[in-house]
Amino acid sequence: MKKYLGNSVEKLTRRQMVAGSVLGGVAMIVSACGGGGGGGSSNDEIDLVAAYDRVLGCMSYEDVVKAVGVKPNLYDAGNTLKWKYGDYVLYVGLLSNLTQDKELFKGLEKLKRHGFTEDC
Repeated sequence: MKKYLGNSVEKLTRRQMVAGSVLGGVAMIVSACGGGGGGGSSNDEIDLVAAYDRVLGCMSYEDVVKAVGVKPNLYDAGNTLKWKYGDYVLYVGLLSNLTQDKELFKGLEKLKRHGFTEDC
């Protein structure tokens, strides 16, 4: 083993320099990909089951969008809102800009349906 005396530096071989450069580049790319990140899913998927529970009667369009967390990504006609993430589809119907009903589907199976009877 060579000792470092302070006035001489050990020369690296070409193979060692290339290997070090490649490994350094790979480390930078992997770290830029966000390894060990902060808990969100990679495609910002929304939990539509939880969103279904947050949508209440007499909510306005803006309130429904806030309750779900994002604007509708499947259909938005102002009085019909639909979100699709994974196997789930959330439907919210509005009447006079207030929530009238909501439905939750998984695939083609209807999981939950709710019609609101409150007077707003």
